[in-house]
Amino acid sequence: MIGYHNFHYISPLPYPRKQGRYTLHFVVSGHGYLIVNGEKFTINPHDVFCLDNECTFSYYPDKNDPWEYVFFVFDGERAVDYKTTPDFSNTNPVKSCRHPQKITSMLASALQKKENGRPISYFEVTALFFLLLDSVTDTESDREFFYESSFIEEVKDFVQMKYLEPEFNVKYLCDCMHISHSHLCRIFKQSEKMSIISYINQLKMARAEELLLTTNFTITEVSYMSGYREYEYFLRLFKRMHGVSPTEYRKINKDR
Repeated sequence: MIGYHNFHYISPLPYPRKQGRYTLHFVVSGHGYLIVNGEKFTINPHDVFCLDNECTFSYYPDKNDPWEYVFFVFDGERAVDYKTTPDFSNTNPVKSCRHPQKITSMLASALQKKENGRPISYFEVTALFFLLLDSVTDTESDREFFYESSFIEEVKDFVQMKYLEPEFNVKYLCDCMHISHSHLCRIFKQSEKMSIISYINQLKMARAEELLLTTNFTITEVSYMSGYREYEYFLRLFKRMHGVSPTEYRKINKDR
């Protein structure tokens, strides 16, 4: 879940408390104070702080320069990894964001969408969450985090939802997941032992095989309905992957 608080307009809850889930906060502007297990921390603009489900905490804005922040609520099997990989702890709960302009730009876009009555997608929220974690994680931990976390699963889920749409390609995928093309290709290959292009083609070919065997659509129609906009490319790729043309594949397998 994602939320936004502006303490120019709302009142704080300064009393000590615990929470049932983890939270990650990004301070957009202003100053404030965080107390975790009795230890006090000063919070500045563009700081990020993380709280777990075990510590006793309170936080409140500076009276002269009250903060506004965006917060994420998260839970589940990987929650502790999302806290410990960037090296957050209850004795070190605050870090400085390395690229705040990128974060604030994405947040502004999402908030503007919400103000205009349009929903913020799950993938936008997930991308922001991971980008914020990336902004406070060192290079080595970040590499391990991406390989072992659910980020690749999020990419695969997104591909499965979108690969048949006309505008879908790897650039579109990278833009939506807010990751560079080279970085996505590298971490996907390391995680899945295949390229992102090969993964997408596997999905498309599985779709083509199903259509060939369960419908009477023409090969051209099957090509388009499987996400291929270039018919000749589909024919070459299909024969390379199956050893026969789509027409031969249909005939051989339908006769069984």
